Amino acid sequence: MKKTEETYFLKPVILFFTVILCILSYYFFDIPIAEHFKQISAPLRTIGKKIRFLIDADHQFFLWPTLYFGFRFLWKKEQIANRCLLIVMSLPMTNLLVGLIKYILGRPRPKLFFSSQQFGFTFFSPADAFQSMPSGHACTIGAICGAFACFYPKATSFFFSLALLLAFFSRVALIQHYLSDIIAGVVIGFFISQWIYSIMRKKNIQFTRR
Repeated sequence: MKKTEETYFLKPVILFFTVILCILSYYFFDIPIAEHFKQISAPLRTIGKKIRFLIDADHQFFLWPTLYFGFRFLWKKEQIANRCLLIVMSLPMTNLLVGLIKYILGRPRPKLFFSSQQFGFTFFSPADAFQSMPSGHACTIGAICGAFACFYPKATSFFFSLALLLAFFSRVALIQHYLSDIIAGVVIGFFISQWIYSIMRKKNIQFTRR
């Protein structure tokens, strides 16, 4: 790949800093932030729920295949269709990996901390209440924003910040996840979409770029 087409998240240093950030958040920020948002105001809760609805994986799984079909077969916009195809391929890969990690880590959700002081990792738990890390919603929005960062690499920082912001207000502010959960989720989503993008580029699948 050319230097100008570099995908910034396909680097070991990104994984290293993500792990460090998650560890710092785990020990210093996760609980204080969750306790702060436990008293969340009604308007902020409403905003968070609306954002959660928009980035829900079930909706995204329906939206992007539909867009791909329309651009590819109805409007004959192959390059735009390929952009949609990247997201179509990224979402199930991301959610599959996330589901596996959730099961392995078995992290209790914030509601269990408030009800029974459970915090940490139980490991190998299939129960939803013990599948807090990483956030599936954060991974979904991370994969979508990561794909757009491939198309507009100069705006990578913007798309990453946008993914974190959306994940924060739809998951952390609603105390459904901890801060470290969404950090891990967004980075995983970014990594998967940019990894698939690099493979598609090597296969000479064309994308329009700016």
